[in-house]
Amino acid sequence: MKTGHVTVLIPTYNHGRVLAYQLESLLKQTFPPQSIIILDDGSVDETPEILAKYQGNRTIKVIRQEQNQGLHAGLGVLLSQVDTEFFAFAAADDILARDWCATTASLLEKYADAKMAISNTFIYEKGKVSVTDSINFPGWDSEGVCQPAQYLESLTRY
Repeated sequence: MKTGHVTVLIPTYNHGRVLAYQLESLLKQTFPPQSIIILDDGSVDETPEILAKYQGNRTIKVIRQEQNQGLHAGLGVLLSQVDTEFFAFAAADDILARDWCATTASLLEKYADAKMAISNTFIYEKGKVSVTDSINFPGWDSEGVCQPAQYLESLTRY
């Protein structure tokens, strides 16, 4: 696997109370991303202060918009900054498994015709963990791979 060919894009608006958890989960990846680009979309909470703590980290780039422009505009700004082979969107309130980048990049390299990858989600809420597991969808193999037509068909079943 080529080292450092993943950029993680994080749009954020008022996620100060959880953003550091996300950033730490990315910085501690077994295969760290080449860059993490965060768009602070006019946050009025402690988000700017949290991001200032990472100012010296060369992996992290912060873009600050003084006025909230909304998620769709923010995604366009983030996409315009990508200069790596692969990119991923991550929510500011996610915490990623330590091997998330490595596993995802490895699968995308193995399946060179693939245009996207998705992953399982574990939701922790009120002391309980629930799982959304794409691998169990009809048409998906044990590595979580399917053809686009099968994926679109599986979406209409649920």
